[in-house]
Amino acid sequence: MSTRGSPSKVVAGCLGLSGFALAIIAGEAVGNPAGDTLTRALGALIVCQACGFVLGWVAEGAINRRLAELRVATATSNTAERSAPHRADTGDR
Repeated sequence: MSTRGSPSKVVAGCLGLSGFALAIIAGEAVGNPAGDTLTRALGALIVCQACGFVLGWVAEGAINRRLAELRVATATSNTAERSAPHRADTGDR
């Protein structure tokens, strides 16, 4: 069974895991002790997840506002097309 998460949670998860992975790789590359590397990686996970949640929340809000504007514009144009009088072509010129 697949469930969909909100976009802000998806962005937060991706950014948090990316920060964690990057901190692990960087810590091991410079030869830091495993305990220090994991502690810093957990800190990076928390900070990156929080930033990702805010970034996703802002993007989700911007997308929802734009979709609402497009729905109103589409509804307005559809109403205008329906209410416009149709002229029958009489053939007289």
